[in-house]
Amino acid sequence: MSDFTAIDGQKITDEKLAAWEQDYAQGLFPEGERNLSQVIHGSPRSLSGEGSETLSVKTPLAMKRALIATAKKQQLTTSELVRIALAKSLAQA
Repeated sequence: MSDFTAIDGQKITDEKLAAWEQDYAQGLFPEGERNLSQVIHGSPRSLSGEGSETLSVKTPLAMKRALIATAKKQQLTTSELVRIALAKSLAQA
């Protein structure tokens, strides 16, 4: 990978990515970051011991298009992006 500049101006290099990978594997987080929940791999039905349920939310079409585009850019499903946004919002409440 060539060097990448993040939106905040931070230079991202292969070395920095490797260091982050090691830290995250040990449960360490960069300054200002924190874990919102246990990392759970797999499909949404394994998100909690009590199961999961579908939540239907009506949004303006422009918001839905923005969600889909953002999820695609971040290589996530739309559902994953929405779950992440909800978790962050709830953690700050």
